[in-house]
Amino acid sequence: MAPSTANIQEHLRNDLDIARNVIVQASCHGRDNTALLHALDYFGETARGVVAIGSDVSQSELADMHHRGVRGVRFNFVKRLVENQSLEEVELVAAKIRELGWHIVVYFESPDLPDLADFLANLDVPLIIDHLGRPDDAVLLNYLTQIAPDESDMQRQLVDNPMALYWGK
Repeated sequence: MAPSTANIQEHLRNDLDIARNVIVQASCHGRDNTALLHALDYFGETARGVVAIGSDVSQSELADMHHRGVRGVRFNFVKRLVENQSLEEVELVAAKIRELGWHIVVYFESPDLPDLADFLANLDVPLIIDHLGRPDDAVLLNYLTQIAPDESDMQRQLVDNPMALYWGK
């Protein structure tokens, strides 16, 4: 990339050594995917997108989004952020995107998983659980006491490798 032709986004991606990226529709934008689609148009083949859509989306809209790089749909079940998400609508969207090979991203809080588990397991599309299912950090710390019962061991684990709480390193 020649410095004279690169814009700030290209410099930033280069400095961070980012070759590809996935842009996920933020809850605050609702189903207005305009900014996301604009970003996909800008980044071209180096980016993919995850949109928020309803069951009223047309096949031509899906085809257009697919052409622009969309490969997934995000559904938000976090009650403090959105109104009640219809499971029927999720099923209808899953049926529409299945033939495109898209996936579904679900965002929920961990206490809601037991109520959603069977439904999600039967969608018959690839599934991603956003934000790791928002686990309760206090519960994770309780698990830590099982592997590091001594306070100094626990402190060392937290200070030396805090990501192990989530990633199991």
